[in-house]
Amino acid sequence: MKLGKYYIDLFELIGEDFSRYQFDPNGVPLTRFPEKNWKYNPVTVCQYGLWQFNVGLRDDSERAFSNAAKQADWLVKNCRMDEAGGCIWQYQIDLPFYGMKAPWISGMAQAQAISLLLRMHQVTGEKRYLQTAEKAYSAFLRDTESGGVVTKFPDGSPVIEEYPTPKISAVLNGSIFSIFGVYDFATYFKDEDADQFFRNLIAGIEKNIHLYDSSFWSYYDLATPRRLASKIYHRLHIAQLKELAKMSRNNLFWERAEVWAGYEKSFLCKLRWFGKKLQQKIFFRI
Repeated sequence: MKLGKYYIDLFELIGEDFSRYQFDPNGVPLTRFPEKNWKYNPVTVCQYGLWQFNVGLRDDSERAFSNAAKQADWLVKNCRMDEAGGCIWQYQIDLPFYGMKAPWISGMAQAQAISLLLRMHQVTGEKRYLQTAEKAYSAFLRDTESGGVVTKFPDGSPVIEEYPTPKISAVLNGSIFSIFGVYDFATYFKDEDADQFFRNLIAGIEKNIHLYDSSFWSYYDLATPRRLASKIYHRLHIAQLKELAKMSRNNLFWERAEVWAGYEKSFLCKLRWFGKKLQQKIFFRI
């Protein structure tokens, strides 16, 4: 089944401004996440490619599709084979806040790579994109303790980890982007097992989305202490929930998105957000 426009248009109002990045000679972005030196970030590579794919569809632009293909080529060239024979993109940085030591993999990176690779296979017919996407999915077949990216909410429902932390972190935007990748895989390959996994993930988010609601703003994750989302990530959460509503035909996500949009419009909610964020920066330096 054909895949269309990627679900989120990535631009500065919801988390990305690609003009801030440097690019290598092949047109692949470099970032300073989280260090000062410019490095490749698989998620940024994927997001730039998906943005270029959307531009290509919108403007019927061969140049944009070519730029997207450069990102897919980077993914093919830089994936590593894990012990289970799957394709992974490793991060070689430590994340002290989450207690993570390099190397590690990200469910969000695996998912967005799948989303980009399948779309570029659709555009070009290049088998290497399809084969890499198929191998990348294996990370979703294992839990975090076994080298995969799947863990469980407190109620036992599955959730994909952007950061496979020792204790659940369940970053909301990363988990939802990961669901998009599982949906794309199930759709493109007509894979019944992946489709059932997608449905289980949707049910898990549905049952646990209230954990991300502070009553005046959305939380970024479920780590301890729970961090309120920035304004940019709050807007991204709203956009993602609306896409989940369309994808799953579940109005609960649309209703939650409307509630959170109301928080953003409320002066009192924004004031409470500012006070809480300031407190978190002072006491937890986050």
